[in-house]
Amino acid sequence: MSERFLASEDERLTGLREACGAAEREREMVQMLRRAGYAVRR
Repeated sequence: MSERFLASEDERLTGLREACGAAEREREMVQMLRRAGYAVRR
């Protein structure tokens, strides 16, 4: 395994983790808005 391959693999995992984090925050945001009485359309 080359170091370059490992580095790109690590970047890919970091990207996935960030994407998951963003989706999670978005869900929390939607729930907060719903509690506040907004109709949230998806």
